[in-house]
Amino acid sequence: FGNYFFGSNTEEELKDTNPSIPVQSNMEKSHFIQMIYAPSLAIDAFLRRIAKNVQNLFVNRNRCLVTHLTSKSSHAAVANLHQWLKTNVPVTDETMHIWPHEKNNNRNNDGDELTDANTTMIEEDDEVMKMFRESFASHHFDILPIPGMSEIYVTATGKKYEGSKSIQESKKKSPTSDNIFYTPHVDGPYWFLPFTSCYRILVGLTHNSMVRTRFPLNCDPLDQVIDTHDVVGFDYNREQHWIDHAPNQVNEERRSLLKLHYIIYPKGWHRYGAYCASLSQKFNAASRSNFISVLRPTSSYGKCKVRLMCMRTNAMALWEQNIGWTNSARIPMMYMCCSERFFLVITSFSHYLIMMCTLASAGRTGTTNGTGIQIAHCQFIRDCILFKTISLIHLANYILPNVYEELQLQRDAVVIVLVITACALSLHASVRLGRARLYFGRELGYIEVKDESAGSKQRMEYISPYFIISLGQICALGVTSWWGIEHHLSPECMYLLAAHSGCLVIVWMHQIASGVSSMYIFKT
Repeated sequence: FGNYFFGSNTEEELKDTNPSIPVQSNMEKSHFIQMIYAPSLAIDAFLRRIAKNVQNLFVNRNRCLVTHLTSKSSHAAVANLHQWLKTNVPVTDETMHIWPHEKNNNRNNDGDELTDANTTMIEEDDEVMKMFRESFASHHFDILPIPGMSEIYVTATGKKYEGSKSIQESKKKSPTSDNIFYTPHVDGPYWFLPFTSCYRILVGLTHNSMVRTRFPLNCDPLDQVIDTHDVVGFDYNREQHWIDHAPNQVNEERRSLLKLHYIIYPKGWHRYGAYCASLSQKFNAASRSNFISVLRPTSSYGKCKVRLMCMRTNAMALWEQNIGWTNSARIPMMYMCCSERFFLVITSFSHYLIMMCTLASAGRTGTTNGTGIQIAHCQFIRDCILFKTISLIHLANYILPNVYEELQLQRDAVVIVLVITACALSLHASVRLGRARLYFGRELGYIEVKDESAGSKQRMEYISPYFIISLGQICALGVTSWWGIEHHLSPECMYLLAAHSGCLVIVWMHQIASGVSSMYIFKT
């Protein structure tokens, strides 16, 4: 039952997860012993799989996909499309958008349906499907292409060949819908559709060393300069991205990409998958016509429309980077559907769960798998800061009214000084440490270990800032708790302070243990 619903556990996997489990594989042993061990192994595998899936609910994983076309047929298809673009697409000052499966665009001078056939060949490439299957198992998900969304994108000429900041500055001065490409944005609006993903796949058709595709909610190592035969995939409705120019790089020809799209849905849910695909396709068609209509606006209405589009894109990018659409739906829903006490508990300690599950998941899956870092680090930081802010609001809401009634400056001056000093010390150490390192940048592989020696001096340099931060926060909570006992704070306040202190100790001990042990791993 557990293997059917959550995937199979092999003997090697069981030994890796817990070497002390005696795997029963010798058929010569008595049936009585097999009857004892088989149910225990099944129950253990089932419970471990459930714990693993529950843990994954709190982990922000990198969902970007990267591969490279290797087959001769795909290389020939890319070469044919490249040659067709040179022959049939005029050189202009605006970006060009070609729909390869539409009959009015897919014929060359000889009348052959070239773009349609070659695009289909790349859509069905084995490397592309293998890239998907590394993240979406075949026994859980069906994957189908969406031909109606396919597009060939060709950049403009002129200043786009210059690898300098003046390009982006000039684009800001002259309103055009191309400005959106240089702004962090999400392509589609259907982030709320459950159990399904619409993936956009970018395939490089020309040599490119200048234009860089960036994913701000993941990390810098995932930035991709898409060259010929390179393939990069991301969620059309959820992944924020943008482009900029790599320093000191210039392209010799127009950058051209083939944009393919696939719908991924639970196995057998064909009607639901088709419905989600049709939604994304209709939105893509509407936004496509809206985008092309203001490539180079001349009227005041067109220019105003472009500026409003850019303002909306910037506002949505800021919201996604600091709050997130998923969180903006999840938190109000919990507030409306849960009791006040349950909402207090689940929002006060969510950031601790996110931290602990992320550390445990990174330790289980590893930090890299050849395509980049597994954890979406900036998204992880965003969620931690958001729920930590809500937690502090809860603490202030419970403690400050009591403090306002009971606090006396002359009597409690020592308490005030101790709390302020502890908070200032913790804040100073956090600022010196940096946000990336504070939120597990070293443990997740984002910050390299320069000194590979694992001596006691290096371990102390690693432990010291975390010890200062945790000590400052725990001291602040402890002094507040002591003051609360003396002046009869409510039991809810005392339980809340004690729970925060315990969670802080667990998280920082987990982080220190992971960081110190990683030094030995890097050394090995």
